[in-house]
Amino acid sequence: MTMLLLGNTFLFDQNENVSHLGKVLVIYYSYSVNANTEKIAKIIQSLTRANMYKIDLVEPFPDMPHEAFTQRIREEQAKENYPAIKTPNIDISSYDCIFVGGPVWWHTTPLPLTSFLLETDFKGKPVVPFATSESNPREFLEDFAKIAQNARILNGKIFGYVWQDEQIEAKVAQWVKGLQL
Repeated sequence: MTMLLLGNTFLFDQNENVSHLGKVLVIYYSYSVNANTEKIAKIIQSLTRANMYKIDLVEPFPDMPHEAFTQRIREEQAKENYPAIKTPNIDISSYDCIFVGGPVWWHTTPLPLTSFLLETDFKGKPVVPFATSESNPREFLEDFAKIAQNARILNGKIFGYVWQDEQIEAKVAQWVKGLQL
């Protein structure tokens, strides 16, 4: 039996417990490098031996003070003005299970993730939403399900305060292990 070790925590036999997910793809948007969402995406990738794709903007958000950034994003959300993203070179049909995640922005999906969801036809594939949040995630999962085109939505998960959770690897592993296609 091969045990997967993440941090100081032994998780589970990767081959025995997540092979039921088949060929996996992890797609995520993260505003910052090595931030919470990227950490969760990498844990999922490690557990499932997934391919990974990071959603990138054609034109990155400019550096600005947090208050100005917040105001800009809220205005763009209200206008449903979603940013252009780089065209992914992904063949969705070649995967059995697709994890898609991002941070929660003002209770819902971040604008770049929304752009991706609006532009992508999941072709009936199982899609597992995940998010990171340090506030109230309210509508994230519901909004995700509404805009993910032709996706068979599985049991999504929102992870809070990832940066200070010493058991985050075990929590992600338990969730992934319990998914049913």
